[in-house]
Amino acid sequence: NALPGPLDRQRLPVQRLQIDGVLEASRLNVTRLEADAAGGHVTLQGHWVGIGTANTTSLPTTGWQGTVTVSQINPATVHSQVAPAMLDGKLVARAEPGAIVFDAQLQPAARQPANSALQGLQLTSAHVQGRWHGGLGGTLQLQALQASTPDARLDGQLDIELTSRATR
Repeated sequence: NALPGPLDRQRLPVQRLQIDGVLEASRLNVTRLEADAAGGHVTLQGHWVGIGTANTTSLPTTGWQGTVTVSQINPATVHSQVAPAMLDGKLVARAEPGAIVFDAQLQPAARQPANSALQGLQLTSAHVQGRWHGGLGGTLQLQALQASTPDARLDGQLDIELTSRATR
């Protein structure tokens, strides 16, 4: 991508994308996706079952799992109104009948921009583990919610009931 940039400026924050995988019968196996994106690097591995089966017009809601690892990602390169920071992290997710189960870890990258939003916060790590079920009007359950700074730690659990609203 010769002109990467933030989504809110009608750009795509991806400079390079390479995918290695196999599609056979109704299974897609992505052995490696690598991208230079959002100022850093993204890798993904995963598989999806049920791709291209009879009467299927979209990705399945069950039968997939994946792992995404990011290093030195700057959210400000994704949307220009987000404060700059460099982040490293990992997300592991899978679909089960009626739910998406996830485990995510995020921490500041070793190198930070001079005007990083994380400088005053001094966040050393964040971890969330949970499940989302019921779609947009469902429930987000965070069985583990942790955030750490050099001198404090937050541990908790949280259930959020999401409501869908129709507009006319």
